[in-house]
Amino acid sequence: MSFPATRLSVVERTRSGDEATRRVALATIIDGYWKPAYKYLRVKWSLDPDQAADLTQEFFTIALEKDVIEKYDPARARFRTYLRLCLDGFAGNARKAERRLKRGGGVITVPLDFETAEGEIVSHEPAVEADVDELFYREWVRALPSAPSPT
Repeated sequence: MSFPATRLSVVERTRSGDEATRRVALATIIDGYWKPAYKYLRVKWSLDPDQAADLTQEFFTIALEKDVIEKYDPARARFRTYLRLCLDGFAGNARKAERRLKRGGGVITVPLDFETAEGEIVSHEPAVEADVDELFYREWVRALPSAPSPT
């Protein structure tokens, strides 16, 4: 599960102004690091194979979109250390997001009975093409709670 040694010249080429040079350099880095990243996620983060595969792909996709590789500074750390720290941060954020979703994510869910609505379309709506705005208005009025009668 060790991360491979990195040729800094390849990392430097990810900053090239030439798109083809950048693409080749990024592909080289991803090719060299995806398996160690996958194995690292499986072991350190105790993910099942599908979760680790999904997270690995997502990590490299976002790393490309956000220029994570190009932002590497060799004066601060070795590249594999930098990439592993980025991977840990990414996995930690993914785990937090997963826990939020399991708790409902702070979103209030409203039960909606689509099956009944479909039945009403079939039984209550006219067979001929009707004005959509008129249909919406009639349904809205029908769905309003009955107003209390004045006493």
